[in-house]
Amino acid sequence: MARRSMVTAQDQQSGAGKGVQILDRRDDTEYCQIRHLSEPLMTALLNQPFLSLVGADASAPDMPPASEILIARFSSLIYTLVRRAPQGAIIRAAASGSNAELVHALAEMVVTEAPADDAWTTALIQGSVALALCLEAAGGVWTADEAMTRLQAKRQTLQQWRDGGRVLALQRQDGSFSYPVAQFQPPASDAGVPRPYEAIAQINEIVASRLSPEELVALLATPQSMLPDAHGRPMTPFAAIASGDTARVLDLVRWVATPADEGAPSVTTGPAVITTA
Repeated sequence: MARRSMVTAQDQQSGAGKGVQILDRRDDTEYCQIRHLSEPLMTALLNQPFLSLVGADASAPDMPPASEILIARFSSLIYTLVRRAPQGAIIRAAASGSNAELVHALAEMVVTEAPADDAWTTALIQGSVALALCLEAAGGVWTADEAMTRLQAKRQTLQQWRDGGRVLALQRQDGSFSYPVAQFQPPASDAGVPRPYEAIAQINEIVASRLSPEELVALLATPQSMLPDAHGRPMTPFAAIASGDTARVLDLVRWVATPADEGAPSVTTGPAVITTA
């Protein structure tokens, strides 16, 4: 498919036109329908000033057509959502302090637009965003390349740790893995490097395949009333592990993964678990 600019030739040459091409891919074909939004501001944003707005490197090579199409489709989606959203939702999205919070605000708009009978899509969006927020609060994640640098470990080492259950890893859409930062113990000195807490291997052994990686990470990144700190405030299992309270975390995980075990703690309030599907 030939590459198409997001701004029409008429706009570029004469400035008279106010339309912006929105490329909308349909039915998994290579055909892209071009629609025009009569908004001068959108024309300005999607022209060269747009690169400055998003902090793009002017010397970087041009994006492939698929990337332009995706940006255009997102622009069209955001335009539609913002036109229909109440002012309060728009203000919350604009005032969000992080990308995860922004995605959360936009997801609420998407869910509002979703058909009432599409419960699966709604649950998937809400669960994925909730997991991202929990992970951000717990310290974020490292990509594979970042993990290799921070841990001074080879790619093969990371794979061995994954296969051996020494680390928690979330698979991304491109097949690579990301690693929750909170599972790594900070080095004792500047000369050291982070390493996985020993409790992570114990947790993986208890869970086996009873929880998905996303469910397990959500459990460990969510504050739990069963794990109060010295002031009675719920801690995340990740934080409890970092404070040395591994035994209670293992009890919690055992109770979630195998509720009938004799060693499960006797409590009236169960743990908070975020499901992602």
